[in-house]
This record gives sequence, C-alpha cells and structure tokens, in this order.
Amino acid sequence: MNYCVCEDLNNEDILQAMADANLSHEQIKMLVHLLELGEYLPEFDPMSAERMLFIHSNVDYNFTAKELNWLTFTSGMLKGQTEVGVNIFAFEMACSSDDYYIPSAALIKIFNVAFPGDNLFVFKVGPYFSIGCKRTFLSESPNNFCISALLGEDAIDVVDALIDELSYAANITDYPSVLLAFSPQENTFQKSIDQGRFDPDYLIFLDEIQSMYGVDTSSEKERYIASFSDERPPSVSYRAACDILYDIAVGEEISSFDFLDAAMVAEERALRQRIMPDTSDDLNAENTLPELSEEAYKNAEVMLTEMLEHPPK
Repeated sequence: MNYCVCEDLNNEDILQAMADANLSHEQIKMLVHLLELGEYLPEFDPMSAERMLFIHSNVDYNFTAKELNWLTFTSGMLKGQTEVGVNIFAFEMACSSDDYYIPSAALIKIFNVAFPGDNLFVFKVGPYFSIGCKRTFLSESPNNFCISALLGEDAIDVVDALIDELSYAANITDYPSVLLAFSPQENTFQKSIDQGRFDPDYLIFLDEIQSMYGVDTSSEKERYIASFSDERPPSVSYRAACDILYDIAVGEEISSFDFLDAAMVAEERALRQRIMPDTSDDLNAENTLPELSEEAYKNAEVMLTEMLEHPPK
C-alpha cells in the first residue's frame, strides 16, 4: 500500500500503515509529519542493525559480544534525519509484544553511543510500534532511556493523547517527560476509559435482558467494562531493565568495578610504602607517593581520588 503525507493525515493512518506493511521510510515520514518535526530525509536503505553499526558509525568504541547479541532482536532497520537535525532510528523488532521493552532499551543505549546526537527511536513490533529516546538530553547518565507503551489500533485513545502531547513539544529535549508518562514500565501510566466509545446503555440493555428472560448477563457486563478499563501490568519495570543492562554500552567511562580495582591496588601500594619505606639515596622521585590524608588510608575510594588529584611530583 502506498501512503502519502498530506495535511489531512491523522493518527489512524499511521496505525494502519504500521499494521499492514514492513518497516519503510514512508511510515516514518508519516510519523515525523504527525509529530511536527518538519521534513523527514531518508539516509539509507533498510539494512541490518549490524551493518548500520559497523559501516556507518564513526565512533571509537569496541562493542562487546554481549552488546552485539542484542542486535539479534531486530530483523532490520533504517535511519533518517529531520530538517531540524533529529536522527531517526527505526527498527523492525524480531520479538513478541510482551518482550519488546528490554531489547528496545538495549538498542537505545547502543545506538546512542554509536551515533551521538539528538536521537529518536521507533520500534515496530508486528502491528504495533513504540517510541523511545534518552531519559535526559542534559547529561550522559547510566541507563539513559525511556520507551512508550506499544501503540496500536486497539488503544487509539492512548495513541491520540501521546502523539498530540509530543507534537506540542518545543523540541526533542521535551520528549522524555511525555514518554515517561505513557510508559507502563515507569508505574505512572494509566489507560483511561474512552468515554466516547463506552456505552452505558448497553449495560442497561443487559440488565433488561436478564430481568425479562432470566438470562445471567453478569459475565458479559464484567467483560464489557474490563475491555475499556483493564490495563495488563508490564512484565518488567524500568528498574529491572537497568539491572539487566547495567554493563551495556557504558561508553569509555570507568565502571565502578574498574574504580574499585584501581583503589585496591593503590591501597596495597600505599600500605607497602608505610610498612617498608624505601630509604635508598637514589630513590626515584617519580615513584614516591603524594601526601595523603589519614582518611585515605581508611578508605580506598578516598585514597584513589586524592592520588588522582595530587599526582607524584
């Protein structure tokens, strides 16, 4: 089916486009138009996530086998850019709708390291899709991701509300607060009853049927109400995802384990110097320890910090 971006495009059009076709630049062009991000400019033909990462990324970062394993959760992807400079990464996910959250979070972490900038992510999961980005654009922090609920035709009220909120954002730095409010994994998301579709007369009709013909309609009443108000709890939370992805795409920063190892080595060297000081006249000044506080000898982390701040003279 051939889709065209036009002035009367609505949210149902993007849902239909996502539901009945493979991932394409035309779908993302429609979404960008609805989000009022300006013109969408395709950059590459659809390709594998591995090819995008290894061929088109220009950062000096050695991805581990564990990190690359998360790429197997996508069967293909494409990349484009808006006229305001936002990079769009869209993935065709090779996982179920119940399992999309953690692989999507891993992909956000990996591609934010590989392609630094203002990045927006779209994840197509069968007939559904979700939107993700950094949790904050003001600083680089661990587990810097947020992802919306899966959007589909069975929850058009949620789709309308989310896309409307995002379209009012001044720029992409305002997206996180909106996505967090529409993310079941954040424990802040509540699916509201669409009063425009909820028909109380139907419940009255069921009561009359029961009264006139003696047919028990209570189960049907419960099913009807639940179809509008029930929201299945997410299988995983943001905090659980952080625990799973703690070592994925951490950049070049020193991890807490590296910091602890270095502190332990420094502490051991310092203790040797205190117990068996070298009194040789030809002691090399470059190997002498800087003056450390008493607290440093009690706390390895403090010791390492002071050594880094006051290197040997």
